[in-house]
Amino acid sequence: MYSKGKYFIFQCIVMLISPITSLFVSIRFYKSEISQLFFIIFAFYFGSHIHYVSDLLHHHNDMMILYAGRGINEILNDERIFIMGKDIYHVFFKLIMSRISYSPRIFGGAACAVYAAFFIFFFRQLKVFYNNYKLTILNALLMLTITFIIEYYWFLGLRFRTGVFYFAAFYLKYINTNKKIYLLALLVTPLFHFSLITLVLIFLLDFVLRYTGVLSRILLLVASIIVHFQDIDFVPLMLKYVPITRNLGEGITDERIRNNVRDTMAEVRANGNFFYRHRNDILFFAGLIILYFLWKYKAFKDRRYVALFTYALTAYTIANFGYGDLIFYDRFYQVAVLFFYTYLFAMSVIHANQIHNKVYLISIFVVPPLLYAAATPIVEQREYLFHLDLIFGNFFSVWDSTLETVKDFGWRPIY
Repeated sequence: MYSKGKYFIFQCIVMLISPITSLFVSIRFYKSEISQLFFIIFAFYFGSHIHYVSDLLHHHNDMMILYAGRGINEILNDERIFIMGKDIYHVFFKLIMSRISYSPRIFGGAACAVYAAFFIFFFRQLKVFYNNYKLTILNALLMLTITFIIEYYWFLGLRFRTGVFYFAAFYLKYINTNKKIYLLALLVTPLFHFSLITLVLIFLLDFVLRYTGVLSRILLLVASIIVHFQDIDFVPLMLKYVPITRNLGEGITDERIRNNVRDTMAEVRANGNFFYRHRNDILFFAGLIILYFLWKYKAFKDRRYVALFTYALTAYTIANFGYGDLIFYDRFYQVAVLFFYTYLFAMSVIHANQIHNKVYLISIFVVPPLLYAAATPIVEQREYLFHLDLIFGNFFSVWDSTLETVKDFGWRPIY
């Protein structure tokens, strides 16, 4: 057993010389808190070495315009700081960063590090399994799949998926401990992104459905699937009958823009990259196959962790109801898949003895979704990941001057 002090010093040296090597060492000793810390440090290095685009680029530009050279009171009293969203998280993130540095590299690195920290916070809730049980190959494969369900590059979004990991971590923490104080923490989730109030509403709906019987859950699921295939857009009805939705932004509330968005979504769904467009579908249905085997060998029940499965099912139902909006559907479908695989992992660990003789059989069906989940972000970001500065550089290397300016590198999700 290595000394924690020596391992920390070793990681410090390796991180300074070769961050990519530190990452591989951290993954090898993933149970260690020190490894998890250096995973976050590597995330800062990663975020500072790539061109960021889209949402994160807009947030950096917003910081430069509204935060640079201004006092805290002046910033907080300027209503324009909410142009990028009514959420509190992005305001305080940019406020803190504006007191530290305006460097686009520091901004990108910090955004990636914070995202990684919330991911690690979620991952640490699984330690009740990976610390207290001897993991089988099946357990390890399912746990690894969980880490790839939400692709790492979504730190470019700054708010939404950071909030997802926050919510998932505290919900899992509540299930692990049964301490209701952690349910109160869930109420903070919408401060990351307004739409994350949906996660709280899904929790409340799931709680109600537990007392209304299985039939009501099935009927709601069937209704959502019908809505899905009919491609019904509920946004106009929401705007008409739910006043709070009128604050969703011009892209939602302006009829002309909404029609253009609908046309774009139809084009993406018709002609987008098949393998990425159906990523959630492939992972979800592969999970159903794994669930079938767990059911077949009576390894799918647990009074405590069944809440993960019912939450996943309810999230999937709500995602189907929101199929008319591509972004809403993809985001909350991904949340459903995250909770689903977390449940599958928990069951595979808790009932390891019951499926002892079937571990390799079930593992065969886990490998394809794992490889698929890992391959899609690697292929999509290959121009970043295989950049020499990222692989062979370190915090002291002379970076490529072309990386000094944040610009649109041409990367887009290959829907």
